[in-house]
Amino acid sequence: MVGTPPTPAITITSTPSTTTLLAKEKEITDIQAQLTTALAALETARLQSRKQAEKTLDLEAKLARADSEKRLERGKLEVALALEQAKTASLVEERDVARDRLEKIKTTLFAVA
Repeated sequence: MVGTPPTPAITITSTPSTTTLLAKEKEITDIQAQLTTALAALETARLQSRKQAEKTLDLEAKLARADSEKRLERGKLEVALALEQAKTASLVEERDVARDRLEKIKTTLFAVA
């Protein structure tokens, strides 16, 4: 095989038939329609996602406000409770002082009698 001349290359050329071109154009049109549909679905999903994010932010803001109002109301109630407890302690102390005075008066009255 050392002295064998190289085999000539064979080139096959053909032009696509009209049927092949029509099939390719239909395939391209179908792909474009699918792409358009996919892009519309993507835009719809983006809008829905944006709306959902806005709703979430709104709910988080409402929750934060409600939590703040709850803390404020709790603080007010704690102050009111402390005031009532102080009044009660004061009333108990006044009662005890009055009881002691009454005992002293009874003792004095019985001692005189």
